[in-house]
Amino acid sequence: PHSFRGGKYHWIWKPYSLYQDIDLIYGVEAYARGDGFTAAQSFLNIVESIVNFIYVYKAHISKDPIAPLIGFTAATCSFSKTVLYWAQEYFCNYCAVGHNGLSTLFWLWVIPNGLVLIDSAPGVSFIR
Repeated sequence: PHSFRGGKYHWIWKPYSLYQDIDLIYGVEAYARGDGFTAAQSFLNIVESIVNFIYVYKAHISKDPIAPLIGFTAATCSFSKTVLYWAQEYFCNYCAVGHNGLSTLFWLWVIPNGLVLIDSAPGVSFIR
């Protein structure tokens, strides 16, 4: 709640406050009703970040031959989470993003999530 608009730490996340309006799963209402999706997603983001750091260490510092598998695992995590976001919206009849106009939805939800989906697709990553 402190990262929401009006929260004491909102200044850190201010560029992301638009998400509160575009995707309601990140908004005050979802938090107030106890929706656990965002908290679960945050937990998986931490796990994914740890796996990414392990990959960077194994690939660039210790030169461990297992590094590509760890990188593949991290990419699979990102890809799977993004597929889950889209599936969540589809199966709840666009309950968190359906209030947006088509242009807003396309430019501020579909395009950003689509780029993450494409870039994190295992074996297709463009960011190295």
